[in-house]
Parts: sequence; C-alpha cells; structure tokens
Amino acid sequence: MNTPAKQRAFVLLELLNHMVLIAEEAKRRGFRVIALNHDPLRDSGPFEVREGVVDEVVPIASWSDNETIRTVILDLHHRYDVVGTYAAFEAVLPFEAELRELAGLPNSGAGSVSRALDKTHVRRKLYAEGLSELRSTTLTEALTWDRWQFERPAVLKPANGTGSALCFIVSSLEELHEAARQTGSVEVGNPLMSEYISAHGGFVLEEKAEGELLSVESLVDRGRVNTVGLTGRYVLAADPVVEQGVVFPYPHPRLAEITAKAEAFHKSLGISHGATHLEVMVSPQGPIELIDFNIRVGGVANVVSYGKAFGIDYAVPLTDIACGIAPDLSFIARPTRYAVDMLVLPPSDATELVSVDFPEAADCRRVTKPLGGPLSGRADQLDVIAMFVVDADDLAELHSKALRARRDLVVNGRPLGDDPNNILSHPRFIPLRRDASGGDRRERTPVTDIQTAPPAGTDALARLDTLYEEHFARVYDEAATAELREGFKREHVVPLRGFCPPALLEELRAEAFGIMDEHGVSRNLTFKVTDNTPRQMTTVGQPVIVEHGPLIHATYFAPAVKDLLTRVVGEEVFTCPYAGEHYVISRLGRTGDTHGWHWDDYTYGFVLILEAPHHREGGFVQAVPHTSWDKENPDVHGALIKSQVRSYAFQPGDAYVIKTDTTMHRVYPIRGEGRRTIVNMTWVNADDLERPMTHETNDILFGGAAPDPASLR
Repeated sequence: MNTPAKQRAFVLLELLNHMVLIAEEAKRRGFRVIALNHDPLRDSGPFEVREGVVDEVVPIASWSDNETIRTVILDLHHRYDVVGTYAAFEAVLPFEAELRELAGLPNSGAGSVSRALDKTHVRRKLYAEGLSELRSTTLTEALTWDRWQFERPAVLKPANGTGSALCFIVSSLEELHEAARQTGSVEVGNPLMSEYISAHGGFVLEEKAEGELLSVESLVDRGRVNTVGLTGRYVLAADPVVEQGVVFPYPHPRLAEITAKAEAFHKSLGISHGATHLEVMVSPQGPIELIDFNIRVGGVANVVSYGKAFGIDYAVPLTDIACGIAPDLSFIARPTRYAVDMLVLPPSDATELVSVDFPEAADCRRVTKPLGGPLSGRADQLDVIAMFVVDADDLAELHSKALRARRDLVVNGRPLGDDPNNILSHPRFIPLRRDASGGDRRERTPVTDIQTAPPAGTDALARLDTLYEEHFARVYDEAATAELREGFKREHVVPLRGFCPPALLEELRAEAFGIMDEHGVSRNLTFKVTDNTPRQMTTVGQPVIVEHGPLIHATYFAPAVKDLLTRVVGEEVFTCPYAGEHYVISRLGRTGDTHGWHWDDYTYGFVLILEAPHHREGGFVQAVPHTSWDKENPDVHGALIKSQVRSYAFQPGDAYVIKTDTTMHRVYPIRGEGRRTIVNMTWVNADDLERPMTHETNDILFGGAAPDPASLR
C-alpha cells in the first residue's frame, strides 16, 4: 500500500513584521503556510497578514517552554513535508534550527545557533581566537570588583538580548552598580523581548569599541557567505546606544576589510546557512569589532529597504535560502536607489501617545505603541513610537529627505521639529551633493535664522548635561578649580586636562570628524587685520555644525559647561550673541598648516581638543598674554618682543580656556604627519553684550559672510 505524499509546508516561527512578505512568497509557491505564534497575527498596517496567506496557526503559550515546543515541532515534521522555515526573533532561532535538522534542510545546527546567541560565549571565543581586542566579563563577576578593571568605558547588556534593549554605557564602578540596578527596574514593554531576556537572565560587560557602528547584511548559503551590503546607522545624539535609523546600502572605504572580517566571524561561530545581520564597530584605521551577531535578517523594515535599493522583491532570495535553494544573487552588483528606515521617539515632554500623523514622504508607516497609552518619559530603544521608510536616488538626497520627514512628523498635534529626542548623529560616509557644475553644494542655514539654543529641561539634554556635571565633579573639585582660576588670572590661558568624559569623547570625535570629512573647506589666507599672519587650515562653520553636529551643539549649551567656565575665569560667562561664533571646527593636517598669530573680538575662547600630534610634530598652542589688538595698526612682532611667549601641548579630551581679546595666540605649524582637530567655542562676558562687534576673520574663515578682498593679501 502506497503512503500518501505529505503536503509541502513552509513554517514561520513567530510571524511578525516583515515576515508576512516571506509568508506571501511561500504561498505564491504553492506551499501550505503554517505560523507558530505567541502573539496574534497583525490585522492592520503595512505588515498586515491578509486572509488566506496563513493556512494554519499553532498557538505557542511561551517560547520558554522547551518541551512543549519540541512536541509541536515533531508533530509538524510527522504531518508535513517541511520544505522551508523562516524566523526573525532570537528566542525561536534554536527551535527553527531543530526543525530544519529534522526536515533535512541546510542549517547551522541548533548547538551553534544557541552558542552564537550567547553574547558571553561569543565575546570569549572571539577574544581567544584573536578576532577581537575587547575584554569582557559577566555582570556577576564585575560586581565583585573593588576597582574599575577596564582601560576604557564598557557596555553592559543582556547575554541573550534583542533589539538593543537594556544596554548601558558605564565607565566606573558607581555607574556599573547603577546600571545593574536599572536592569531590574526598567520594564521591557514588549512581552516577547521581556520573556526572552528574563528567561536567560545573565548580563555581559564588554569593553566599548571605538568607531562607527554599522551592519553587514549577508545571505549565507551552505557555508558561502554572500555579503549583500552594509547598513549605516542614525543614532540619538544624546545617547548613541539608541538607534534611530538604518540606511542601505552604505558606502564605506574599508568595505573589503569589513567583508573579510564578517566571513571570519561566521566561520568562528559556525553559522553556515541563513540570513545574517552583523553589527560591527569600525574605526578609521583600527580594528573591526563585532558588537552583535544576529542570525536573522536586519530588523524593523530592512527587508523593504533592501528591496527598494535593488529594485527587487527581497522576499524572493530570502525564501530561496529558507527552502535550501541557491538564490540568484546577481542583484547584489546593481543597487539602483538608497533607502532608510527611520525610528521615531516621542517628544521629550510627552506623557501619553494621542496621535501620530506621517508626512507624505513616509512609506511603510508603522505606529509601534497603542494610541491613548502612557509613555515612559524616557528616550530608550524600547520607547520608539513610530517607524517609516524613505527612499531616494542618492545618499545626499536621502539624508535631507529623511531628516525633513522626521521634523514634519506630527505627534500629539505638534511637529517633532528639533525636539531633543529628534536630534541625531548621522552616518559618517554620507557624501556631499554635487551641483550641476560639479562643485559641492551644501545646504546651509543662515546664522540669523537658526535656533540658537536647544529647549531646556528635556531628558535627552539633561542626560548629556548630567554626564558633564558628574565628570566635572570628579575631575574639577573645589581645590582644583581654585588652582585653575589662579592660573588663568596669571597667564590668561589655562589647560583643562581631561575635560571630556571618556564615555563621550569618541562620540564627539566621530561626529566632528564626520562633519569635517564631508564639509571641510581648505583655507590658505593671510589677514591684514592681524599683521598679515597666515591661516592654513581646513574649517567648518557654525551653519553646517548646527545641522549636523547635535553633540557639539548640546555641549555648547550644557549648563554644566557654562558653570565650569564661569568658575575658572572668575566671572559669569554667556553664550555669544552672534551665532556664527558659537562653535566652529578646524583641522591642521599637512606640513605647514597653522592658525597664525591673532586675537579675537570677544573676551573668551574655549577649545576642545579632539586629536593632537606629539609636540615634536607641531600643533601645540602658543600665547602672549596681556597684549592688545589694534586693528588699524596690528603689531605681532612688537608683542613678541615685549612679552613672554608661553607654550602648551594637549592630548585628545583636553581643553583650554583663553582670554582671546587680550592674549595674542597661535597654533605652531604642523610638521610631518601630525594632525590637530579641535572644536572652538566663543563665550562672552557682560561687557561684550553691550559692545558693538565685528566678525571679519570668523566670517571669512568659517563661512559666516562673503570675504572682503581688501582684507586679504
């Protein structure tokens, strides 16, 4: 007697979000579509599961009930010819691997999958094999420390986590213990995520990698790793752990190295089949570090973004891989567009989500929290209220279009605009737009029209200010501040060693370097008004920084910074009334580059050092205090003859305050391969607010106004 052939079935484990696109493709191929689900299937929105797509739903009471789930899997295996499986939620991936093993489908093995999901195991294995330089330990072990044992800040996160939930940056035992306390008190709103994290319970503390966070998207077919492309990140400026957008495809000059390292990670962890989404930290020249190894496609609506970029239905190759069919990957070589999936936080003062209205440019619109429900008041990854996709022909257009859409999105009847929860740090390698003549075209905001101060009292800015305040309390106590004040009174220049909190320094560097790399303008000028001294440097002015540098902007307006400077100089300081001098970035990067001898119009300058060469390569500061600037008859050499020249060398993270109106100063010319990048901020005293000022040198150097040819030689 012939046994009837089993019906061919395609099984999706916890069907949610983009997975409906895979279900629809499986249905088109004639398979019986079965969903094993804890949550109900979506009945609205862009990922609605339409009637007839799913043939059978098997309810799952808990993904932590291993015995029951294995019984369900065995039953499916006996009843059907399982020709494909698909999953995109970490908790279900080991069960999917078991089902694939039973069905004889290509797979990485349930053991390898489980180990790759354990971040403690991954960190130790990669470190032991020389694939990572990051040290790590368990939270349990770290809580026994009597001193901070890492040489850098660290990230505390669940050993088995998902969606960047419950991640904390810490750099001291005090911060570690506070973060550990919060791991037990912060509620994870998504029940599936909460159950998955709590079912495993452990946390890992790993050294914080430096560089730019991006992702490597791959389709792995029976051991062959096919890199589809890189995904860049938008992150919340005040808390870079919070992801706010993913852009694809993302160009990076180290693409070949990143791809090779990703293949090594796959081999090390034994992941040989399926879609993968590796989060990596890439520095300009240093190591490429794995942050998370995700055995799934990128989250949110990345599948939609990939499809828009390549002009294909990306569900097709995903379904091929799921069925063990070698996919046609010829599309990888020909992306036609660019796309970004944006995640949106609520306004910083919102306590309830009443309404969300999307702008016309937004596609694949999703509201992720129930209307009428309460909001936490925080700005964490799990507080996202909405998501949408934007696409464009080039990256520069995409960037402008996406940020405009974020500002225009209306929450509770008000556009988000420049709310602190909507201020982002953008991916570093988004290129400049070119005009018809082939020159750079930068969209600049006139300094007279910009918002000159961020809204006060918001959680995002309060966190940044608190970071400065707590750091200053440790570094600049009363005795140290008194010593700094005396030094400033004597020399009119005082170094602030270790000014920048270590947890913030790399983020500020990445932001400033990205702005400089994309928007920097080379200058080679001499100024008659300062006795024909040279300015050979690369600069970026305030109109660009206010648009692309939220951390710099927020630092300038941080109350803790203003308070420290007030205490150091001995009188109250104020933000500059001329917005063009709030902050600028300058870089000396070639032999001979210098910011020559000069004075400034306003009383106080504050300079944050982001990178500095060894003093043998130049780039150190020289100052001549107690001098005066006669703009009609400047005499630099006379000041040098009559006064003592003082010199100061700095390290990244240092800063200095200088009384610029009565201190002639310069940066010694660069020699050899040295490079110096700084952020210069202008502060004023009460007298400055009453005096008329001109800004000729600033406007010429940093783009505040067109240059006056008579002032140049």
